[in-house]
Amino acid sequence: MEAKECKVQDILTENKKFIIPSYQRPYSWTVDNAEQLIDDIYKSSQSEENEYFIGSMICINKGQNQYEVVDGQQRLTTLSIIVSELKKIIPIQGIKDDLQKRVLPIDVYSDETDEPRLIVRKKEYDLYKYYILQDSKDYKPEKPSDTELVFISNAETIRDYLLRLSVDELKLLAKYILQNVYIVFVQTDDFASSFRHL
Repeated sequence: MEAKECKVQDILTENKKFIIPSYQRPYSWTVDNAEQLIDDIYKSSQSEENEYFIGSMICINKGQNQYEVVDGQQRLTTLSIIVSELKKIIPIQGIKDDLQKRVLPIDVYSDETDEPRLIVRKKEYDLYKYYILQDSKDYKPEKPSDTELVFISNAETIRDYLLRLSVDELKLLAKYILQNVYIVFVQTDDFASSFRHL
């Protein structure tokens, strides 16, 4: 078992991929939870606080830089939505590109997308990738499931919050999330070991 404090920029990076296993409960954070998280991070970015801890994440190391998320998926999923919504709104291309590669890498020569850094459950995968992360106009969920509606509602809540901020505030927030928001990242080699740390 290995535990260390990691910046978000060291979690959402090209050499890590996180997988939400099928046995995990669905994404269920309410809009109040999502708004509280973005509000707390924003207020921290505007204060003298140099660090904001988002909690812990327990993962099973599956090898080849792939990690199965045992605990912490609600926070990690919401964080990925925040980064994605920031990417859509911020008008500075360099920051857009950096945020983009942290949630959904794109081949700049073909415009084809890779797998997201966070692989959510299969039932919500298409909506998460194409509608939330990619903002594809071609993807329209006809009858969203309850869990898909949670994704949509939280993304809209976060977007509405971010739209109230100035460009300078968005720029500072993006930098703060990547460099000053920390997660306690716990790695284990098997499920039994990870379960003991819950």
